[in-house]
Amino acid sequence: KDFSAITDIRILEKQKDMALLNKKMITQGYLPSLSANGQFYYMAMRNKFDMFSGDLTNKWFGAELVGVNLSIPIFDGLEKKNKISQARIDADKAKISIEDAKKYYSIEYDDAYRNLTNSKQIVDRQRSNIALAEKVFSITSQKYHEGIVTLSDLLRDESSLNDAQVSYLNALFQYKTAELNIIKLTGKLTSLLN
Repeated sequence: KDFSAITDIRILEKQKDMALLNKKMITQGYLPSLSANGQFYYMAMRNKFDMFSGDLTNKWFGAELVGVNLSIPIFDGLEKKNKISQARIDADKAKISIEDAKKYYSIEYDDAYRNLTNSKQIVDRQRSNIALAEKVFSITSQKYHEGIVTLSDLLRDESSLNDAQVSYLNALFQYKTAELNIIKLTGKLTSLLN
């Protein structure tokens, strides 16, 4: 049975994915990195502050700076190695949690399915009991009108019919509860809202 639609399983799957992405990100730290930077600016040097006068002797000088940086990680005190190990452990723990959760939901599903099957049989038996009680009440009612049966017999059979109807409704409630439990365990509970 597929339990991937259950919220708990989806959360565990996301935790596993995050741990694997974290491991990949840390592993990328072993790769060399190359970066470039640059600056362009004007500057002027004077003995007095007359930088913005219209004098031709007031010259500004342009300057550029271009740089390249190559970083090659050589030794980090085994920090990355330990972080990768921890991320691998986190991913393995999430994977084991997913397997355990799926086993748990599988057992729960099997129990719920047996409960549904049993409830269905009980509903069918209670439906038969109602039919029998209605038949008995009908015969007793006819005999009462003919004067063959006492009022207490009629009331007893009517009470039996009412008990059979209540038992049927209880069995039907248990069946619908079991059916709802199956829907919940397959992760399709939200489909009832649509």
